[in-house]
Amino acid sequence: MSLAINQGLFARKIADHFAVLGLPIDANPKVVRKAYLQIAQRLHPDTCTLTQALDKRLASEFLSKLVNPAYEKLSKPASWSEYQVILVQLSQQLSNETDNLVLTTTEAQELLDTPGNISALYREKVAALAQANYQTMATVPQAIATLSELNLVYLQYLGKVKKVETKETMPQYPGETMATSGATVSPPPKNTSTSSLDAALWRGEEHLKRKTMPRPYWNSEMPSSSIPTALRPTPSWDCPISAKTNWQWPRCISKKLTSPNQQIPSCAKPNKPSKK
Repeated sequence: MSLAINQGLFARKIADHFAVLGLPIDANPKVVRKAYLQIAQRLHPDTCTLTQALDKRLASEFLSKLVNPAYEKLSKPASWSEYQVILVQLSQQLSNETDNLVLTTTEAQELLDTPGNISALYREKVAALAQANYQTMATVPQAIATLSELNLVYLQYLGKVKKVETKETMPQYPGETMATSGATVSPPPKNTSTSSLDAALWRGEEHLKRKTMPRPYWNSEMPSSSIPTALRPTPSWDCPISAKTNWQWPRCISKKLTSPNQQIPSCAKPNKPSKK
């Protein structure tokens, strides 16, 4: 049996790890671990209850080629955050597409045709498919494809909701707030349907910022008074550092000063003025 899936996010060259684990697209790493343990218990050779040799071989392949890579991607905060950013970018792209989504499953088409807020229906369909998945090995690829199409429809819905909210909260003129007869109009309440994905994206962006943020260093032109006290070294030469005097702070040394008691290396000491 071929493990290739060409529906949903897979058709857009994105591996749908949430569909593999039977989870909504905003599930956090703790929920991911719980779902993985349940699936691994069904598929692992030591705990698998299947009797047919072919089914056991397929279960082992699903575990090693689909389930384990999905868990590896979503269980780590860094990779989970990066994946959330990819989904949000796809959601924005889908919201700008004028053509209808090409769907092959009735569940996804029903979700697409449902008017209004589809969050509850989406989660209900995902939970129902996930509960029945990995019971019969022959139906696993189709179940994952259906889950991925549900995720695709929901991502498009979130993108459109976000787009409408952005338009409604924009001021009428640049630099001005929306007002009527001199009274300030408060922005409309935020739609909670996108709150979970927005929170996931925010956590992902904050994690990436902390991960890639460069360590600050002090410019050599800074006056000594602007340097934090904890980073000011105790001068070890005759000419003390004056708080009112600009003195050269070598960049190669500034990164190494980590404690107030640390001495500046001799290579960084200013030359003493010659006596005439």
